Formats: sequence, structure tokens, C-alpha cells
Amino acid sequence: MLSLPVRVSTLCLVFTLLFLAGSGTAHASSLSFQSAYEHTDSEIAALRGKRLLNMDEVKAGVGFSNTEENPYPKHGKWYDTKINRDTKCWVVFGNAAREEYRLITSDTKPEGDSHLTHYGQCGVCSTLQDLAVYISQPDLTTPVRSCTLKLVPSWQLSCLRKKIGFSYECSQIWFFNAHHTGMVSPRGGCFGVCMANLFNPNNQPVGDFNPCEPAKDKLFMQAFEPEYERTDDINPSPTAGFCLPSGKRSAALLGNFKKKRVGYCGNTINGEPACHPQQYQNGPYRLNPCLQCDECRSGPVFQKVAGRTRRNSGLHSKIERPLMYDKIYHNYGLPIASNIELLF
Repeated sequence: MLSLPVRVSTLCLVFTLLFLAGSGTAHASSLSFQSAYEHTDSEIAALRGKRLLNMDEVKAGVGFSNTEENPYPKHGKWYDTKINRDTKCWVVFGNAAREEYRLITSDTKPEGDSHLTHYGQCGVCSTLQDLAVYISQPDLTTPVRSCTLKLVPSWQLSCLRKKIGFSYECSQIWFFNAHHTGMVSPRGGCFGVCMANLFNPNNQPVGDFNPCEPAKDKLFMQAFEPEYERTDDINPSPTAGFCLPSGKRSAALLGNFKKKRVGYCGNTINGEPACHPQQYQNGPYRLNPCLQCDECRSGPVFQKVAGRTRRNSGLHSKIERPLMYDKIYHNYGLPIASNIELLF
């Protein structure tokens, strides 16, 4: 029998995972391209079953050599994440059959049979197996929800791999990302915020509570580590403080969350704000508070370790975002002879 603290912690994680599954994970603080290219079934199928030859090198490049170790900070304080965004990730095949490949991070196109697979540094979700998942399942809501309903971590991970189809390494960072977001606020998570916004749409054009908005100055950041004083644009729901410390739980239930601050984000990427202004400023691309919180608190580490996101791969996202990236045609999984035939 689980102790009460463990059971409450588990419920916090599950409820938050359910919200994120329904909303779609936001991570992509850079602007994104909404792809209009429709991949064929044969192109998607050709991405599967390939053998990646240098996963150990890729893991080391993003500081995730030990995939069993949670890469998120354990202190619950603001943190900076170093991400090489000015480069590109390439797939380089070794022969005409294209059965084996390497992932190469390079500013310029590598020699040989190489193809751009996404913008930014290669990570553990840059594999062609994970690309096939992203393309074939543009809406991961139902399968992810099914996985996160499983209370045992090993069952969740198995579901992410076997039911959804993520590679082993990619499923690990998805699991750690969801677990971090599901933590209580003082431990760096977003549970209270996400529960208060459980039924909100992904994008909310107007609002005044913006967990993704950067802190105004360093003194502010030092004075207020990740603890929210309010959880919603107007008033929190009765469940908003369910997993907050007892003192803040009482305030949450009374809707009294406006005493000191509005949840500015102190996390940074390469020393710059973790979130793009259009994610928290009023307009068509403003994220709801839960997705903003997830973007601020879990997004930086996820972006670094995963490497691939829908947006930097030129794939459509359910979350409305402005244009940025050039389109990428992911038809390079087919053998060279097949690609030549497609031209005629």
C-alpha cells in the first residue's frame, strides 16, 4: 500500500500528464513552420526499421549518456540550458539501400548521402523511428493519455515505446519531461497551474497570467524561486492548490493568488529568456498558462535532449505558431533507386 504522500504525488503527476496529453506539449520557444507537405504511407514506412550507428555519440552530445538518470535539476530553482540552435541535424546514409545511418550535427551539409532532418543539434529523438512517429501521429493525444494513465513508471515507459512507437532513448526524455511538469510548483513543476487550466484551449489570445514571461531582473529571480502566487487569468479552480504545500493550498482554495507576483519565468536558454514573446504576449499565438509553464520549466531541457521537435522538423503542430522554418521533405528513407523512380 502506498503511503499518503506517495499517493498524492502520483495523483499530481497523473492529472498533469492528462492535461498535457490533451493539450499537446508546447516545447519550441523558437518560431515554427506549419508544414503543408503531406507524406505518403511509403515515405513514412521507409523511415522505420533503419539502424542508427552512433546513438552513444548523440546521447553524449546532449548530456544524456545515462538515459536512466533524470536530466532535470533536482533543486527546483531556475536554471540555464545551453542549446546549439544555430546548427542543423543531418541524416547520413552509408549505402544505396539506406538501411544504416548516422546522425551528424553540422552547420553545413556533410559529404555523402546526407539529408537535413531538422534544425538545431541532434538529440535522442532525432532518429528516423521517432520522425516516423511524429509524422504518422499528428495528434498524440489519445495514445499519450493512455500511457500516462498507467501508474507504474515502467508501464508508462513500455507504453511510450510499444504503443506509440518512440525509440527507447526518446521515450526516456518524454517520460522525464512529463514527470518534471507534473511536480508541485516548489519543486519546479506545473501541477497547480495545469489543473487550474484543465479545460482551456491550447492558445488563449488574451490573458494576464503568463508563467512564460521572463523575470524583469536578477534580484526578482533570486527572491522568487519557482512558486506561484496565482494560477489562472482570473480565479483558480477548486483543485488548483491540491498538490501545493499546505499554506498555499488554503490560499488556492480561496482563490487568493494575487499577493506578491504573477509567475514570471526565470529559466533561460543560452542566457536568454526560455520563451519567445509571442508565447505569452496577447495575440493568436499566446499559449494557455499550463503550456506556458511547461514551456518555461520543462521545455529547455526537453529541447536540448530530444533535439527533434515537430516544429524544427517542419511538421504541423496542433498549437498555433507563426512561420519560421523552411519546409523539409522527409522522403529520404526510401532507397536511392526508389527515389529516382519517383521523379519520372
